[in-house]
Amino acid sequence: MLEIRAMELQKIYNLSAQRINFICVTSMAPADELDQVLLTLDKACSASRDLCVEISASPDSADLIQDMTELDCAWANLRATVQAAKLKRANAAV
Repeated sequence: MLEIRAMELQKIYNLSAQRINFICVTSMAPADELDQVLLTLDKACSASRDLCVEISASPDSADLIQDMTELDCAWANLRATVQAAKLKRANAAV
């Protein structure tokens, strides 16, 4: 069950990361759109951390916890990219 949830989070990340990076790097999406992206990423980051905690409590999950830790970091990095884009747009508006 935990492995299935981990795979689902990985699929969601794979589908989201490219689109979110495009929004942040190449487009000039308004700050409101970036706020919505941040809300979505907050939920994904929370789900990822919660799953890491659950996996770490289960026996024989060393490989899965390593994979989930990497995925959790990837979600956090994606969130940081969105925050940086938002700040860049705010500075450009001044």
